[in-house]
Amino acid sequence: MRTTGSIAAAEIYSRSTRRFDFVFIDGDHSYEGLKADWEGWNRLAAPGGIIALHDSRSTPDRPIDDWGSARFTRDVIEPDSQLPDC
Repeated sequence: MRTTGSIAAAEIYSRSTRRFDFVFIDGDHSYEGLKADWEGWNRLAAPGGIIALHDSRSTPDRPIDDWGSARFTRDVIEPDSQLPDC
């Protein structure tokens, strides 16, 4: 399937009851792009499943705190009380 992550998630969600144990998201690193991917794939994760996010945290060697993907992770995903500690 050649499309965006959020469109792929919407198509899978509309056609199947399948849930995934592991999803790796490495797509649009903007705030809006990660938001769309997260909202699409989060509902497709199996209970106890893992969603891994590329470029979602800074490291000493690679400070990316101002990237949209890092801001969305920090502002929305990390504070979500329904998720296990990141």
